[in-house]
Amino acid sequence: MSQTPRERRPDIPPSIPAPGSYLPGGIVTTWEGSYISGTGTAGADNTAQTVKALTLPANYLRQLGDRLWMRAYWRGDTGGPITGTVSLGPSGSEVAISNTTDVGTTTLQVNESWLHYIDNTHANIIEQEVGALGALSAANVAGFDWDSPQSLIIAQDAVGNNHIVVFFLSVDRFPKGIG
Repeated sequence: MSQTPRERRPDIPPSIPAPGSYLPGGIVTTWEGSYISGTGTAGADNTAQTVKALTLPANYLRQLGDRLWMRAYWRGDTGGPITGTVSLGPSGSEVAISNTTDVGTTTLQVNESWLHYIDNTHANIIEQEVGALGALSAANVAGFDWDSPQSLIIAQDAVGNNHIVVFFLSVDRFPKGIG
């Protein structure tokens, strides 16, 4: 019987699944397509635009009880207050799931939200902000299509002489079974 590369590597326990595989039974994974940068990706001044876009694979959520935790870390560059909004959904019709505003002091911002699978086209959104739930929190939100790839984007609004710089955009999956 031949061995897989994972079986030949003593530094990887056989109980850890291969990256990108669906993990039933409640094993938490960080999506391998997550974005991390020390220098960041910058938007353009005076321009409402998507600054960073990723694509989650189809069926990333697939059953009641599955959930995602999404985070973005960014800062404004200079100038007036600017808002960074994270959205997820079918390309071109993404649903806003979190937003924060840098008031012009170039302070690192954190956008966080949980999505709980309801059915193939709905999810609960729990947006987390400092000390409270955010205004984008809502139950049974339509606009998703979990059977298809989902665009995950962070966008900025148009602000004179300011843009955002994105350093991190990540997704952790909590399949049904995590207690």
